[in-house]
Amino acid sequence: MAAPLRSFSFAFVATAALLFAACGSDTTSITGGTEETGATATANTATIGSDALPDTEPLTADTVDTPATTEPSTTQPTSGTGFGQSDADRQRMLATNWSARRFITVGPLDEIPTGSTAGFRFLDERTISVDTGCNTGTGTVTFGPGGTMSISKLGLTKKACPDDTESKLVALLGLDLVWSVDGDQLTIYPLSVTDLGLIVVDADTIETTPTATATPEQAVAADRADVIAAAVLARVTVDNSFGGQDTFTAVTIVQIFGEPTADAMITIEADGPRFTDAERAAVEASLAPLPVHWTDDPQDPSALTAQAAGQRDAIVTISEPVVTGDSATIVTGLFCGELCAIGGAHELGRQADGTWIITGHPGPQWIS
Repeated sequence: MAAPLRSFSFAFVATAALLFAACGSDTTSITGGTEETGATATANTATIGSDALPDTEPLTADTVDTPATTEPSTTQPTSGTGFGQSDADRQRMLATNWSARRFITVGPLDEIPTGSTAGFRFLDERTISVDTGCNTGTGTVTFGPGGTMSISKLGLTKKACPDDTESKLVALLGLDLVWSVDGDQLTIYPLSVTDLGLIVVDADTIETTPTATATPEQAVAADRADVIAAAVLARVTVDNSFGGQDTFTAVTIVQIFGEPTADAMITIEADGPRFTDAERAAVEASLAPLPVHWTDDPQDPSALTAQAAGQRDAIVTISEPVVTGDSATIVTGLFCGELCAIGGAHELGRQADGTWIITGHPGPQWIS
């Protein structure tokens, strides 16, 4: 269980510029409300393209001039039959549900977020259904010679999206494209832009990873780590000697669990139980971006030196948590310099989403 607390590339800009340059008074645009063309208005959709085409010969793969000395882009596929696919390849493309995997850019391949539903499929030879991973809709597809195609009148629903996958996908689909099928993979490129494209794969070939079920021992260990992380975070940022101000610039944590006394102090023994790697990772994640230093010594020399120099470096001691079902208790102490210390027990409760939060302060609490 993760710690509960704290825890367009150049090519895309080029794509946006091409979209802007390609749009004139005869084209429609994506707006936040209603799209209008002539006397027709369509509400609640985002629309790309127009039936109005320039009075120039459309670009195809056969009309693009490529200098003889130009080397192929390292991001373009080096296998398969290349652009200008056969009728069999086009039928393969039309019959497949394609799942987006990564954008091709001038740098490393830009992976689609894990779990995204982004992709598309052809309903027939004139209609494409698009899922941006956020919104869905359909558009008109036109196939040209030399393995080219264009998509127009793409209308989408208008939900707010959590990332830029949709904007990049929509921008790409708004350009004249070249397509290439290679086995279970389809690659599409803008006809007039290099080092930009999209790789999609046959959705039926994607293996789903079965959800792993934690063993009882793993669940207990995860609860311990989360409770410890939540308690340390609360001690450093809320229940500290500074009235709850998030004031420390570094934290030193004693990585040996101590034994709580009757007055909620903590006694550290050199041979006491130690933090596991998972518990350390959970604490570091909860305190990020604060730097964390681990020590065996409650009087760690480097931390004391930093405190003497006026730096806000906290030394934290912790008892082993006691977890019972959805409740837990743990004792923590914080030392931040001469006449600067605080400690006591925290009570925690598990929330519906599995995270742990502070619910009380049972027993003695002390401050100096």
